[in-house]
Amino acid sequence: MAVPANKRFFVRPTRFMGPCSSSSITVQIKGQIIAPNMNQFNTKTMWIVFSSVNGLVLTGTGGFSGSATFNDWWRPGLGENRPAALGILGCTNVIIKGLTFVQPPRAHIAITSCTTVTITNIQITAPQNSENTDGIDISGSSNINIQQSNIQTGDDCVAINGGCSNINITNVNCGPGHGISVGSLGRDAGIFERVENIHVKNCTFTRTQNAARIKTVNEGNGFARMISYENIVLVDVQNPIIIKQNYCVKQNCPSQPSKVKVRDVSFRGFRGTTVSDVAINLKCSASTPCENIKLEGINIRSSYNKLLSASCSNAYGTSNPSNVPTCSCLKQKLSF
Repeated sequence: MAVPANKRFFVRPTRFMGPCSSSSITVQIKGQIIAPNMNQFNTKTMWIVFSSVNGLVLTGTGGFSGSATFNDWWRPGLGENRPAALGILGCTNVIIKGLTFVQPPRAHIAITSCTTVTITNIQITAPQNSENTDGIDISGSSNINIQQSNIQTGDDCVAINGGCSNINITNVNCGPGHGISVGSLGRDAGIFERVENIHVKNCTFTRTQNAARIKTVNEGNGFARMISYENIVLVDVQNPIIIKQNYCVKQNCPSQPSKVKVRDVSFRGFRGTTVSDVAINLKCSASTPCENIKLEGINIRSSYNKLLSASCSNAYGTSNPSNVPTCSCLKQKLSF
């Protein structure tokens, strides 16, 4: 299927459903696919959806424009009642390459229950204050590779949710946005969250709210383990390194601490600047402390020539003495 160059197509919410008899399905997008106005949507979950397709290829020099503005989808109060621009659901062996994604009502790309997805050389753009516009939102998926891309948005550049494993993110420029985040884990009551083998490498964060972030919700249960952030460049980032195990996603948060176990997490080769006084913030749960946290090759400086510090609660691991700032608050404890 081809979308011709130099053409604009207004498309209502559409679902392409498999399974398909062909071993691969290629959609070549050279023109622009434009979303309708808010009142023309008959769904608030996804705009363009591909489901149960093996060998899906989305490629081209064109892309998707969600046509969202602060007068409709982004106005306060809608919360999660917004559609993601592109949904890839239950698919295998997917390639998304070369496309642009602009102004979505909510997330630009949602990857759900998929296996083996490569996203490369894409451009994602939304204003810094556009609510809930995650760049790439991943849940229940494995073997996902995101590389050589630019993500500018109002929420997480990449959000990695429960049920994810073997995620590799390399050579991604993030900013503005909320960084590359694992979580929020544990927000769905009764679900045991599992996230493991997440690796972020050679990425740059420019004026983002966070860079490397792991967040779990009070009362949540599960684990997040074998996570690494390596060779990270920071430009005026607010929270370069942050683990928060009491992340609140609603007004009245429960007092019960998070039981999502965070362990085997490494932060290596961070360099650049922060606008905050606290460069490393590890706020872990008293009932389920963070374990085997490693900090190496950290060289973070203040954007305003201030003295930086690290803050820890219930966090155990090792920090190289040469790290800047030092992280003496990280306690040593044998992992079990």
